[in-house]
Amino acid sequence: MEHMLASKITAWCSKRNDMSETQAIAVTYGIELIFNSLFKVIGLVLLGVVFGRAWEVILSIGCFSLLRSCAGGVHVKSSLGCFLSMAFVCVLSCVGAEYISYLPVGVMILLSVGIIVLIKLYAPFFTENNPIEDEKIIKKKNIGAVIISVILLTIIWITPIWEMKMIMLMPITLETLSILPCWHGRSKEIKQKDA
Repeated sequence: MEHMLASKITAWCSKRNDMSETQAIAVTYGIELIFNSLFKVIGLVLLGVVFGRAWEVILSIGCFSLLRSCAGGVHVKSSLGCFLSMAFVCVLSCVGAEYISYLPVGVMILLSVGIIVLIKLYAPFFTENNPIEDEKIIKKKNIGAVIISVILLTIIWITPIWEMKMIMLMPITLETLSILPCWHGRSKEIKQKDA
């Protein structure tokens, strides 16, 4: 469905602006990605509405996606797999917020420092389909990921609402875990070759 919609939009754009075949393919692919992401988010939010957890789902997706935009992470190959993975993150955030009523300050400090250190060491994680080879982009994404994680963790520390802390902490932790070298061996090897 995304491909059909993307092709129609590309054809409409192509009529108004001259586009080479290569450009049209790239535009179609980009539009497909936008639709794919949009449909996933809408689906997850609708599930959140059905279960009375819409704001929790939005907050969870927002934290996860914001950090992932710079840090990258393990990707699932299929669109359905990606949707189910995101649903898992949202469910874990909601369940964690409901059942984890307290974490000792020491654990919170360890988690916060651990997240920042892991992101500094291993972000960005990039896939074979989307390799990053430009050292400037790697540094920029790494700094961006560290800044985003520090901002999100600061919000977690200052918010007085425990449930909100957990809804934010779960996706940030899962996103951080998704960049670890144990899930792949490739990104560290490529970074070392470039250095």
